Amino acid sequence: MDLLLIATGLSVIGIGALVAFARRVDPLSGRLHGRLRKR
Repeated sequence: MDLLLIATGLSVIGIGALVAFARRVDPLSGRLHGRLRKR
């Protein structure tokens, strides 16, 4: 159970980092996320 929770947490953090990195590199993805956040 502990290993599962740790693996899930790391995967979530990894996905968040990838999303943030993509938003900084690609302006299109940033615009899409901006639209979703505004709504």
